[in-house]
Amino acid sequence: LFNLILLYGVASASAQTLPASAARQIGELAYLTELVEKARKVQLWEARLWWLLIHYGDDWLLGGVTSEADGPGFFNAPNGKTNPQAELEATLARFFSTAILEPGKQTAQCTFPARYHWLKSRLGFDSNRLPELDCPRFERWRRNLDAGSVSLVFASYYLNNPASMFGHTFLVLNKKGRPASERMLSYAISFGALVPEDEAQALLFAVKGLTGQYQGHFSALPYYVKLREYTDIESRDIWEYELRFTQAQLDRLVRHAWEMGSTYFDYYFLKENCAYHLLSLLVVADPRLDLRKDYNVWTIPVETIRQMLALPGMVVKTVYRPSRGSLLRLKLGKVEGDERKLVQELTGDPALGFSGAFEDLPTVRKILVLDTAVDFYQYRIAAARGEGDRELKSSLRRLLLRRSRLGIAGGEPQAQEQGTPPHLGHRSQRWAVAAGEANGESPFLDLTWQAAFHQLMSRDEGYSENSQINGFLIRLRHDSDASRTKLEQFSPVDIISLAPLSTLNRLPSWKINAGWRRARDGACGGCLPFTVNGGIGLALRSQLLSREVYFGFVELTMDFESDFDKGFRAGLGASLGIMVDVVDAWRIALIGGSTEYSEGQQGTVEKAEFRQRFSLGTDLELNIDFAWQNDYREGTVGLGYYF
Repeated sequence: LFNLILLYGVASASAQTLPASAARQIGELAYLTELVEKARKVQLWEARLWWLLIHYGDDWLLGGVTSEADGPGFFNAPNGKTNPQAELEATLARFFSTAILEPGKQTAQCTFPARYHWLKSRLGFDSNRLPELDCPRFERWRRNLDAGSVSLVFASYYLNNPASMFGHTFLVLNKKGRPASERMLSYAISFGALVPEDEAQALLFAVKGLTGQYQGHFSALPYYVKLREYTDIESRDIWEYELRFTQAQLDRLVRHAWEMGSTYFDYYFLKENCAYHLLSLLVVADPRLDLRKDYNVWTIPVETIRQMLALPGMVVKTVYRPSRGSLLRLKLGKVEGDERKLVQELTGDPALGFSGAFEDLPTVRKILVLDTAVDFYQYRIAAARGEGDRELKSSLRRLLLRRSRLGIAGGEPQAQEQGTPPHLGHRSQRWAVAAGEANGESPFLDLTWQAAFHQLMSRDEGYSENSQINGFLIRLRHDSDASRTKLEQFSPVDIISLAPLSTLNRLPSWKINAGWRRARDGACGGCLPFTVNGGIGLALRSQLLSREVYFGFVELTMDFESDFDKGFRAGLGASLGIMVDVVDAWRIALIGGSTEYSEGQQGTVEKAEFRQRFSLGTDLELNIDFAWQNDYREGTVGLGYYF
């Protein structure tokens, strides 16, 4: 009883109104006591939905229970982050108060509408003894959302941002009664890290994101704003997966999404990221779902899409929204022969493109050429983000003026012709086993596991073309002659982005990897140095067979190992390569390079690789590789399986 009086006193004392009459206070305290006793009788704080609303989970490190929410404004009890019972009882006490809470400057009932609605349904609040307060801000927000359904949305991979390399997910609350063509007028609920502008593209961004040093916040924005960011500026395809939820479940999701404005979460790129916390909203909507139990170490957005598709009847339909870049590539694919040269001239200087060759084209082909050039300028303007806008817009106006004289609609290409849905790509983790031989006489067996995500030689369907993101790759090697097993490689990060130069792309290619890999160049007797390697370069593409990508890098490599002179070696190098899709299921690559170590232990390392991948299915592949490193040679044959 003393604790209840204390709770009620704290809640009442903070109210910014004149004290209620003594009789009323006694009546409210008596009713609070009744409600708490009812809650204690059924141990209501142990209910699954209460844990979901407060984001509680078992603390495997310290024991007990801890909420994942980190903002103090989310809790009503001083120990509410770790004590579900104390938080429930303090929340009940707050509901009697008209005190204004930070950070939203609203009463407890208006700050926590999902908690209030659920506790009212479980305890049967008497509105005469616990009056329901008006919450005009929340009601206005709820009416603006007007949610009639919800879609889980996937924005495709974006290698220029560490937080989006694995893709990004968010929710769209589709307005009631609106056709799919008007869905962009709905609101998007997303979760992301709050990052200072001066850290957005820095190495510090990745380090702090991996270690939870950013605050993650939920936000609600018009969907068209998100579409402009992803499809226009970043040129990322969008896939919408409309989910089957009842109206009552949607209402609970909306109420809880409002509550998220009162807190933040420590943001971890690998686990507690956008995909993970969006699942927390969905399980509040339907507590029967258990969506987060498999994400104990990392959460990969595309795996949450597959998870929803695996639930019978959960995904109602899928909608594809191509990026501006994808639409432009489709149009460029329809331009033939000399027409492509005209497009290039028009995109360089519109005045040069209106030549005799252009005037000789049939009207339909003129429209295609002009529409393609117009789309190119719109693509450039969106990607420029305000830089050089005036010149680009001036050229665009000249093209639009010429286009208006033709007076015939050209129509958009069918976007469905391009792009594989992300859920149809291979899975994210990978096992591989390979038998090999070193220097023609030493047999070995390699066992490899990688936590994520996609190898350069693997099938690209559902992933960014010509890219590699290996995370936490571990390779063990069993030497048959010596009958011993050693760590051959441990690479926390190994990323390659080959961006072939084209009309649309003028970005460089790049690579970075860091980790331990056994040195086979004879410099330290097979030691295991920690290596950091980065490179910048260019890539080109042709279609002589099916697809060929040519690439080259200038690289900096640093190796750290006590067996080296001065404990390290560092040097510059270069590499060249070609990757060819002979047929759809057969990819080969030839890569060669040299590094001149001029600091620390000096020397030259020359490398070459010939790699082949035969696809045996979406998740299964056969790999045949040969590698040379100074005087060392090895060949392997193995199977890789994504799971």
